[in-house]
Amino acid sequence: MPRAADRNTAEHDRDHRRSLGFVAGSVLVVVLTYVVLQACARQPEANADSFCREAPALADLDEALASLDAGRIRAVLGALNDLERSAPPEIDDQVATLRALSSELAYAVGSGGADSADAARQVWRAHEGDLARIEAAARAVADYASVACGLDIAGTTTTGAAPIGPTTAAPR
Repeated sequence: MPRAADRNTAEHDRDHRRSLGFVAGSVLVVVLTYVVLQACARQPEANADSFCREAPALADLDEALASLDAGRIRAVLGALNDLERSAPPEIDDQVATLRALSSELAYAVGSGGADSADAARQVWRAHEGDLARIEAAARAVADYASVACGLDIAGTTTTGAAPIGPTTAAPR
């Protein structure tokens, strides 16, 4: 038969473990709450004001893609990622279209080795059936930026790398 002192020690140990479990659980809840709040604080709100703060990066899109410089493309791609997170619902699909194409071009150019132009042409060829949709997305984003933000990004055209302006054509 266990002695009373042994029972008291066992109960004390059990109570102590419960207390530690409660403290650990409480700390975990506080840490998770903090992490979630920080993540939410970093995400731009999807609305016209947020979009307009990020939209000036679109002015460099054509030039960056035309340069076939993977570093420049990645920099603009980072801005497009921010723009996509801040795009209001009425334009988010179009921004996503531009971001996805730019991402694909950045990857192709970055891994294309010495012939970045050929890598970019291969991406464009793969999207030949999508060019009308891509150009429509570019026009819609440019029009939205003009109306909502007062930005004239439709005038940024190149001889071929990216369809942001209405006169931009894909390379052949």
